[in-house]
Amino acid sequence: MEELTRQEYDADIKRIEAEDHRQNTRIDRLEGQFEKLNDLVVSVREIAIATQNMQAELTRQGERLEKIEQEPADNWKKAVWLVVAAAIGFAVHALFGI
Repeated sequence: MEELTRQEYDADIKRIEAEDHRQNTRIDRLEGQFEKLNDLVVSVREIAIATQNMQAELTRQGERLEKIEQEPADNWKKAVWLVVAAAIGFAVHALFGI
């Protein structure tokens, strides 16, 4: 096995240190990107929860609106029934004098 000269050894050390610096720089950037990605995941989760809550509220409001819209129709049906019942009652009274 051949021995390295001091210059070769120093050159290898500089190359290794430079590679370490490049890798540390890349790791630092990746850590920053990971933090941003994690923040984004948390934000998306919060948006999903808020969207689910809004959907549930819209469903409840839709049910309430349907009941409110149905109420006039129910009242109309009752009014028609009362008029029909009164007409039948009047007819029975007129025919039979009860």
